Amino acid sequence: MFWIASGCLVYYLGTFPYWGLYNVMLNQYFDILVIYTWITTTLAIGANILYFVSFRKAINLMKYE
Repeated sequence: MFWIASGCLVYYLGTFPYWGLYNVMLNQYFDILVIYTWITTTLAIGANILYFVSFRKAINLMKYE
């Protein structure tokens, strides 16, 4: 559960301002929106990697039970 919680924390804390300010950035700060989109994509990939680690560790733990 630690890795799943870490993945959620990384993704949602990093993308909360992105989704909250998306319309403002789209209309007024398009250059920042493009950069922040890359950051959000990187955070999503990082969260998915942490999810993969957690499920992989769970499978390994189930083998030894």
